Amino acid sequence: LQRELDRPMTGAPRTGFTLIELVVALFLAGIVLAALSSILTPLVKSQAYSARAQTVQLNLAAVAKQVEHELRQASLLSQPAVAGVSSGVLEGCANAAGAPPAPLDTGSPMSWFAFCESQGVVYYHSGSGCPASYTCGASPTAAFTWGPAPWASLAFTRPSAASTLVTADLKASSGQSQAEVTSAVAFSAPAGGLQ
Repeated sequence: LQRELDRPMTGAPRTGFTLIELVVALFLAGIVLAALSSILTPLVKSQAYSARAQTVQLNLAAVAKQVEHELRQASLLSQPAVAGVSSGVLEGCANAAGAPPAPLDTGSPMSWFAFCESQGVVYYHSGSGCPASYTCGASPTAAFTWGPAPWASLAFTRPSAASTLVTADLKASSGQSQAEVTSAVAFSAPAGGLQ
């Protein structure tokens, strides 16, 4: 029996990996991980870009909807007031109750509104009485933001001081995500009853 134990074993199964096999396996795993990373990184960036773009578009649509609502109720616009002059501020007043008659009925309750931009944020102010004094961004009714490194611009124009047509050009951006809304809205007061 001792002779059998002392005899070298031949054909015994090997266990473990050699160093060369381990290095080759790690090299192949690195290539696979690098390929996966080069595929997944653009997908993740694209998803983040799409999310920012959607936020910009949704917030800009909300601003445009609120601007249109206020213009349809307005009986008087104080900004923009002059033809050919573009204003970054939209200000106006309306009769508070019922359908907006024109001209503005100073004997009944009135409301006011204003849209302005400060440091890339669009602010919407509103309240009772008319005219009203406010500071852009101080105690707004609503604020619309676009994420990191945003900018926003507002441009409101009307053909003449007596015109009820207002063109609103609203732009916003967050990083590479940009959106623009341009619309022309007729507000309720007839020409000649605005100022």
